[in-house]
Amino acid sequence: MLRWGGAVVAVLGALSCPSPTAGQAPGDEQEIAQLVTEIAAQHEKIATNQQAIDLKLAAVEEKLRLARIMISRGGGKK
Repeated sequence: MLRWGGAVVAVLGALSCPSPTAGQAPGDEQEIAQLVTEIAAQHEKIATNQQAIDLKLAAVEEKLRLARIMISRGGGKK
């Protein structure tokens, strides 16, 4: 068990601190920063859309709940 813990720490350490490569172009960092910004904007849009979906779903669930109450009280078809 201790070996696995050490292996996990070693792998995570290697992945979190990558060494710079000699072949990296100077413009790559700017391009990566733009991509990260774009991804962050897309994530924000997705989160906003999910909130809207959740609100609409809650409204539908409430209407269904009220409809079931009315049917159980005899307000449905006979």
